[in-house]
Amino acid sequence: MIAGTLVQLEEPIDVRLDSTFADDGSLPALEVSTTQDSFDGRPVQAGTVAGTVMTNTEDVFVSHGPDDDDHRIVTEPSEATTPVATDWVADVTGTGLIAIESVQGPGKYDFPLDLFAARTGRTPERLEIDVEKLHMSWTDAGTLGDVWMRGADGGDGATIDYHQQASADEPATIGFGFTRPWNNTVMEGVVYESGYVAVYNEDMPSAFVRFVEEELLAFTDVADGTADQATLGESSDPECDRCGRETDTVDDSGYCMVCRDKVDEEGGSEDGYANLDTVTEADGGAADGE
Repeated sequence: MIAGTLVQLEEPIDVRLDSTFADDGSLPALEVSTTQDSFDGRPVQAGTVAGTVMTNTEDVFVSHGPDDDDHRIVTEPSEATTPVATDWVADVTGTGLIAIESVQGPGKYDFPLDLFAARTGRTPERLEIDVEKLHMSWTDAGTLGDVWMRGADGGDGATIDYHQQASADEPATIGFGFTRPWNNTVMEGVVYESGYVAVYNEDMPSAFVRFVEEELLAFTDVADGTADQATLGESSDPECDRCGRETDTVDDSGYCMVCRDKVDEEGGSEDGYANLDTVTEADGGAADGE
């Protein structure tokens, strides 16, 4: 599986990314683990980036006064530096696209956007996806296969439909889970207005980037901050082990409500979805940890 929030450099750069490590082993650091010569001879790369983020914490202690009854609980705000790491896929010399598995906050240069900006000399701009136009375009073209989840907001609150209900004529506006014929295969994944995209049955960075470029990029625009975020690090909700999205619907199985429904439909095990072979076979190889 390849998943992440889509960002795009304000303009492509001329050279591919190189691994960057400090001699003393300190952070930040960027590792390029894969470089593929893709369509049009463009290098599509993948790797991991690591850095540190500041987190707000609270120190709690008991203050002892001179008298036995002169004690009190004291809380003091403090900051802590926490190391973080996330995977990425990038086409920096072509489309300028970067898909980042985890972005630590909504800011313009929150990790790892700051590191990509420093390494490329370009501003990575978050993308939002016009889910409604995408849904309608694929439907009108007859290229949209099964829609197994549809999220929409009609103005009176958001709703999420599944399976047969998700295949209704009303288009999705927040996000949808799809299967779609593409390039002599079938892509299965989810797409959200916030710019988060996951393709469950694809682990080739070049194919993922090409799919995004050919099928999604025309429906994106630079984010204005109004879309609901669906990525790791932008809320306190747990992360789904299958799609990587943060949501308060994740339970002890490690899956969100959407993915639990999908695994159940595909014959997931009854003991907390422990039988990942079932998921792998159903997803064409997209199991947890890929």
